[in-house]
Amino acid sequence: MSRRFVIILLWIMLPLWAAGQPYLKNLGIKVDVRDNGDAVVTETREMTITSKGTECYIPMEGLRGITLSGFKVSDETGLDYQTVAWNVSATRKEKAGRCGIISKGDNSYELCWGLDELKDGESQKDKVYTISYTLGSLVKSYYEAEGFNHMFVNPGIYPLPDKVSLRVSVDSVQIDTSNARGWAFGYYGNTEFRDGGFEAWTDNFTSASRMIIMLALKKDIIHPVDTLEQAFQDVVDKALDGADFGGEYSGSDPIVTDDWAKWICGKFGITSAKTIDNVSTGLCIALLGVMVLLLAMIKRVLTWIASIITLRPLRVLIKRLSIRRKVKQGLSPWQREIPFNGSLYAANKALNSLSYKQKPSINNVLGAFILRLFQRGELMLTDDNGKQTIKVGEHVDQTQNLEDDGNDRKSPKDIKMENTLFYIFKCASGEDRVLQENELKRWLRNNTKYAKEIIELQNSPDSVNKDELAKLERLKNFLSDFTLIQERGVMEVRLWDEYLVFATLFGIADQVRKEFRKVCPEYFSMSKFAQVLDSPSFNFNTTVYTIANYTSNAAMYSTLAAERSAAYSSMWSGGGSSYSGGGGHSSYSGGGGYSGGGGGGGIR
Repeated sequence: MSRRFVIILLWIMLPLWAAGQPYLKNLGIKVDVRDNGDAVVTETREMTITSKGTECYIPMEGLRGITLSGFKVSDETGLDYQTVAWNVSATRKEKAGRCGIISKGDNSYELCWGLDELKDGESQKDKVYTISYTLGSLVKSYYEAEGFNHMFVNPGIYPLPDKVSLRVSVDSVQIDTSNARGWAFGYYGNTEFRDGGFEAWTDNFTSASRMIIMLALKKDIIHPVDTLEQAFQDVVDKALDGADFGGEYSGSDPIVTDDWAKWICGKFGITSAKTIDNVSTGLCIALLGVMVLLLAMIKRVLTWIASIITLRPLRVLIKRLSIRRKVKQGLSPWQREIPFNGSLYAANKALNSLSYKQKPSINNVLGAFILRLFQRGELMLTDDNGKQTIKVGEHVDQTQNLEDDGNDRKSPKDIKMENTLFYIFKCASGEDRVLQENELKRWLRNNTKYAKEIIELQNSPDSVNKDELAKLERLKNFLSDFTLIQERGVMEVRLWDEYLVFATLFGIADQVRKEFRKVCPEYFSMSKFAQVLDSPSFNFNTTVYTIANYTSNAAMYSTLAAERSAAYSSMWSGGGSSYSGGGGHSSYSGGGGYSGGGGGGGIR
């Protein structure tokens, strides 16, 4: 065994076998949820303190929109601790009978209170601390449920509690499996809906254990102030990833680090089973760290191999090479005519076939369709007390122009998508006709049919006209190199208007607009559409692409919420297994996506 390895082991063990260790007999937690989503948390710590340390503390990190207030401490004598500005460096005497909060920044805190001084001749003292605080907006409202996923007890707490118990109750409501679901993660133990609340407990809390509680309530049981544009099923799926509710850990199946821990502790004359367990846990963590590094290296190698043998990138590469070969077959690298009969819908499908992603971004094509709405005055850029707003105008019927020569009038699918977008914007904007992101999300969430029509823009065609696709590539080259081309032909206002629409599809609209101004500034006096786009307040990024971005996001949230809601509804049927949140065993693994938590805590 190397000298470095022995030194590391000694560094881990020294705090554990030092004399005069404090003792935490029981840690009990009550979480009382209010109607507005706030939760009053009350912790009771039955413990024996020694001369070790000057204070107790509870780290809280990653509160994620949760506020902390109302921190109070009292003890078994009935003494209410005085709240002060906390100084970690103060003496034990100065801290006794006082409490305070340390702000660590980034919405992270430490709740601190002082330890009593020991009298002459005392080596230890029994104490019962009662700690209370309010977690504002712990429970949030989701699409199909109200709920939270929060860590209430951190790993590495010192001293380790013999027993940990937690109870969640809801103000004026009895919760059970008919209106709630509950899960617990991070420790070996049990859960149960009992006496109108959800309870979790364990008597096997190790240094690597933590207590994470996830609770889901049916809609309208309470009315949280904080609303998230998200399905709670997303929270459930993330937490259940890797979870195993197989049962409690009995300790009857030793692992190899147990033997190593016994050998190490034996060298120092340590026989305490709990200390040996702590050393074994430390060794496990060290071994896991080594395994993580090895797995990371393996993952990088496998990712490299997968990138070589995956068929999709290869197919895309073949398509791109095929297009370039056609361009080189004596054809010009540029083309003025718009392919696919001017259909944005068809052109976008063709571009999707070249994407490496299974679900390509639809922001560009949405931006192009939205630009057509600006072109017809169905969307307008207005100024509201110095603030730029998008206002929905009156609908212009396009069906009568299906047979016209206009290249944006030949595709019924284009017209359908433009009409769909206008209808969505009109309905979502309400009486004032001002389009706002939250209104759009809310409307699409309640009208999934239209959201699915938008998401269909991600689809790739079964087959692509390669000649048309090559023309599309040459059109993009033409627009990208506009100022470099000597012969441009006669300017047609309507065609140039459509160039800007397709430039939006290619994601180069702002560049093309600037090149148009260099080459032919008179265009901006001849086209009403160009005048709108050239106004100082109009910006492709903040106007067109922003609307496109939150339209696509709202559509994706809507379809996802509908899928999750269907899956989530089955959660309330079938009763009470651990996986379905009806009580039973906790899961040592899983629990991802929690708020709160941190590392350590206890006496220091």
